[in-house]
Amino acid sequence: MLNVIADTDPNGIWHFGDLGSFLTNSPNKFQGGIASTLSPRNLRQNLFGVYLQDDWRWKPNLTLNLACATK
Repeated sequence: MLNVIADTDPNGIWHFGDLGSFLTNSPNKFQGGIASTLSPRNLRQNLFGVYLQDDWRWKPNLTLNLACATK
């Protein structure tokens, strides 16, 4: 389980149109909040995973290996 407290956009969000504008530090859009309006946000995430495997012998010289994984 991930349990984090983070401020919303503490450094703002910078948008660059292409690699050249990024390398020359020329953003085409900036989104930022006023420092006093930033409030902590609680982020929580749970991850569950399942893995199944089975071998099925169809013929004496043919075996199928079945596997399934999900997250």
